[in-house]
Amino acid sequence: MRDFSKRMLAGIAVTRGPDSNEYEMAGGTRDSERKKSDNKKKKGTT
Repeated sequence: MRDFSKRMLAGIAVTRGPDSNEYEMAGGTRDSERKKSDNKKKKGTT
């Protein structure tokens, strides 16, 4: 079942785009709603 879900989301992402409403309705997370990671190391801290 997981493989089917991945394939379905991949197909929707190709046809409609990964930032579309259809992608979100199918169970995916839109690119614009993902949090931006803050993995940058701060300089000067010990």
